[in-house]
Amino acid sequence: MVALRKHAEVDAKYVITFIPDDADEGRRVKTRLEKKSYGSIEFNVRYCFKVAIYAEFRRDWVEALRMYEDGYHALREMIGTSTRLPPIQQLVEIKMVAEQFHFKISTLLLHGGKIVEAIKWFRQHNASYKKLTGPTQMNFLHWEWLSRQFLVFAELLETTSATISSPTLTVADRTSSDWEFRPAYYYQASSFIYLSLIHQRNLLYVSMKQLAAQFLKEKKTCVEFAVSVTPIDTDESCDSIVPSLYVGQFARLLDLGETSVMQLITDEDYILFALIAEGKRFGDSTEIIALLKKAYEAYDNLKSQRAASFCRLLMAKEYFLTSDYTNSKHHFDNLTSLYRQEGWVTLLWEVLGYLRECSRKLGSAQDFVSYSLEMAALPISPISSLQELKNCGPAGSPSLKHAENIHKEVFAIVREEASNEEENMGGIKVNSDHPLHLEIDLVSPLRVVLLTSVAFHEQIVKPHAPTLITLSLLSQLPSPVEIDQLEIQFNQSECNFIIVNAQRRESSSISNIHPDRRVETVPVIQLLTNKWLRLTYDINPREAEHSSSSDNLHVELLGVLCGPTQDSHDSIRKVQQSFGLVSVPFLNVGDSWSCNLEIQWHRPKPVMLYVSLGYSPSSGAPKVHIHKSLQIEGKTPVVISHRLMLPFRRDPLLLSRLKRAPESGQTVSLPVNETSILVVNATNCTEVPLRLLSMSISEDDVSPKTKTKTTCTIQSGIDSDPTLLVPGEEFKKVFTIKPELNVSKLNLGSVCLRWKRDYESSKEVITKQSLPDVNLEFPPLIITMECPPHGVLGEPFTYFARIHNQTKLLQEVKFSLSDSQSFVLSGPHNDTTFVLPLSEYILSYKLVPLSSGSLQLPRVTITSVRYSAGFQPTTAASTIFIFPSKPQFQSGQKSYPADLVPQQIPA
Repeated sequence: MVALRKHAEVDAKYVITFIPDDADEGRRVKTRLEKKSYGSIEFNVRYCFKVAIYAEFRRDWVEALRMYEDGYHALREMIGTSTRLPPIQQLVEIKMVAEQFHFKISTLLLHGGKIVEAIKWFRQHNASYKKLTGPTQMNFLHWEWLSRQFLVFAELLETTSATISSPTLTVADRTSSDWEFRPAYYYQASSFIYLSLIHQRNLLYVSMKQLAAQFLKEKKTCVEFAVSVTPIDTDESCDSIVPSLYVGQFARLLDLGETSVMQLITDEDYILFALIAEGKRFGDSTEIIALLKKAYEAYDNLKSQRAASFCRLLMAKEYFLTSDYTNSKHHFDNLTSLYRQEGWVTLLWEVLGYLRECSRKLGSAQDFVSYSLEMAALPISPISSLQELKNCGPAGSPSLKHAENIHKEVFAIVREEASNEEENMGGIKVNSDHPLHLEIDLVSPLRVVLLTSVAFHEQIVKPHAPTLITLSLLSQLPSPVEIDQLEIQFNQSECNFIIVNAQRRESSSISNIHPDRRVETVPVIQLLTNKWLRLTYDINPREAEHSSSSDNLHVELLGVLCGPTQDSHDSIRKVQQSFGLVSVPFLNVGDSWSCNLEIQWHRPKPVMLYVSLGYSPSSGAPKVHIHKSLQIEGKTPVVISHRLMLPFRRDPLLLSRLKRAPESGQTVSLPVNETSILVVNATNCTEVPLRLLSMSISEDDVSPKTKTKTTCTIQSGIDSDPTLLVPGEEFKKVFTIKPELNVSKLNLGSVCLRWKRDYESSKEVITKQSLPDVNLEFPPLIITMECPPHGVLGEPFTYFARIHNQTKLLQEVKFSLSDSQSFVLSGPHNDTTFVLPLSEYILSYKLVPLSSGSLQLPRVTITSVRYSAGFQPTTAASTIFIFPSKPQFQSGQKSYPADLVPQQIPA
């Protein structure tokens, strides 16, 4: 060994001698471990760790796991015993060493496929050290250490879960929650502990000056510590403290001339060192957000919406604490939709409170007023004492008093009465220079603030016959609301009229109204909380509405089907474009009744479906009304896209492409009298399967003069049977286009897609999408590459490059060929040639493949001197598959005409 070390010129301190096959040495170590012939527990811990490491070198995983566990349990016995280290540093050292043991044990268990045992071990490890916080001034180190345990175990579980399937739990293993098998659980727990670390550290910073004052008496280097917050960074006594050679220990490094000495430090020195190091740290919020983001993404991938939303809530709060109001508002906005859907009023109150503050900081008056009105209109629980126990964000707990304060604050801003509080409002202004416009549609969250409805007293209104309408208003704000002016608009402007509040006539804009406009005055328009205000007026329609007006509707109610015996005429009479009246039969106890609504979307718009049921529990009893609502999202069913391609291994020279900048967005150009390829894609964007019946390209409506000549020929491949498209699936069809007239612009027509839902009674739907116009150009040169579809190892084949000159000019062409290690070739490599007018020049190469598989052909580069244009085939066009031996192909049973088979395109 000495001779080998000298020959390799390796110093002795870099060499470790290990003899795994020495039986005597092995028996001696084993006997010493079994008899525990050592003076202290520390030696036992070190022995166990070293023997386990050596067992890992021998790949004896069982022995390594056993020794790690023995060392871990021996380390637990050191807690409370006296050692040479002070108590605080001893506890820190024990935790650091326990972390190493825990990492090794968890790694061996997880890589051995024992996920259940690893989770049980982690729970035991967490329970053993969770309460060992140490002194109060050092709590933040404990929380940081505990957070790291969760983070490391999550990363270990994440790396092994990809290769090991989820275990089958026995009855005895049911104590482990299913979430404990997910890394997201540990990322989330780690972030929770980090949040606790922030709170503990904030408390420590308050007492940091008092703690430092005790050291100022003994160490004069901390004079500036008591003056400001930053003197900790200038304390030189802590700069000499460094990690020791042993895990978890720290010492002071003393320079004694040419040598250095490690000196033990007291607990007071270590506390100050830890506080200074913690004060220099930054990015805690970044780490918390990163952990929460990992947990959110993991829960989201598992379709656990509520758990993911909880992590997102914590992430948004952390962004808010770091004053990143843009990201905070983004995450809070995404949470409100779930909370509204689930009806979680307390959580929605809290999130809206944060959104109010974000809007205030960002200076968005529109958002601030919207969020404030929605908060004020939320149904507050009367048990306010229970709400006080929970921290509900900057808006406080949800109570009627807080809702009234928010209501007053918003209306003070709208009435321009909050000028004195401009600093607190963050520059939010609402006046003539900064107007505010709130739109409450059918799906707006502000519908909880104000509800309006217009009811006609008659279902059928005749032209020139007066009829009555009733306008109903309902406010759910906690305080009364007084309205200055109301305007009711119809699709016939002659029927429009305005309702003015007589008490606030001076504040309304009645002076700006056209003199011919009808104006109605009422004594007062005041909305009380949860009390309907109804106003009845007459209107006189001038003309009848045609049924063709339904084409302008985005969504239309076609019919209500309650059974096969329903009269069709009655159904048409009672069902309008957005309203339907259905009679419900008498229902006995236990009976059920249902009906089907047929709704047609002309545009992908969201709608709110309202159902109002009126019934009497018994004859003579007053009628009871039940109202339900459902939001339906109208989606685009099929998204059609297209792509134009040139023929495979045939490249016409188009001069417009030479002048066009990359990604310039100019119109695509196609060569005249050349076949191009059009690939049309149809993607199912719904959540239900669709049946595609056919896809074709139809001509747009053109004048008869244009129809006299055919500008291009469009053909498709073989028509297939109806295709089933599952959600997210894409269907492709290939068309060939051959322009036959040299015109500047070519209209390709429209893609016509016939489809229906995947059930028998569904109706056929036709979706059309116009294709953009393309430019047509005459290509002066056409380069065609020809080679066999495949080759055989060792058998030669010919590779052609055809240069076709379509002009009446002599074309000078330069060409070059790059060598390839996969082929032996013969033919011209570099030269300049001339192509005669209206003729073709052929470059011929003989190739012999030297290997098999998918190979790259030698690259041919052709340059036109006249047009300064170079050509080089694409990677797909330069690829050929070489078989190791001659293949035996089976002849297919089906044969198709040549004109129906599309040309080959690269995958």
